[in-house]
Amino acid sequence: MILPMLLWLMILWAATTAQAQEYGREIWHRDLSDRIHALAVTPDLSDDGFPDFLAGTDSGLYCVESREGIIWWSAATAGAVWSAAALGDVNADGQSDAVVGTSGNEILCYSGGATTGIGVELWRRSGLGGDVWAVAAMPDIDADTFPEVLAGTAANEILCLDGETGNLHWSYPTGGDVWTVAAIPDV
Repeated sequence: MILPMLLWLMILWAATTAQAQEYGREIWHRDLSDRIHALAVTPDLSDDGFPDFLAGTDSGLYCVESREGIIWWSAATAGAVWSAAALGDVNADGQSDAVVGTSGNEILCYSGGATTGIGVELWRRSGLGGDVWAVAAMPDIDADTFPEVLAGTAANEILCLDGETGNLHWSYPTGGDVWTVAAIPDV
């Protein structure tokens, strides 16, 4: 008698759990009051045990907790943020940092960790001659242990910047706007 009752309770629990997991159901909603142009997942910056994400908008960058939709930090920019990426730790505070490309012809790097101060600008590369459509983290190429930044611009070039300082490592001219960039392993 106990075994059928236990089986029935397990089926009831499974049915209740399945109903609680409504796929496609909105978990939370956050209005940033701006158009969103870029989204990127970043390691857990808010220390809640879940990855966070970066949202690039018309007026700046937002770091949002993925679990509850709480804005962890934000930073205003002179132009729209067209691209955003988790960069890795470039200021040696133990937390990933963020890099963005803007319509203000700039690439900016922000501290993601609380040690340096969340959302604090670490460096800025200005006067790039055109919108920065794409940014991506790239493995260290100068043996300083910090990742580099790869960027694509409306000035018809690809840039590689030092992730720690924003200094230019190299640039490569192209025949047009560079809309996307990605680091590839050694070939």
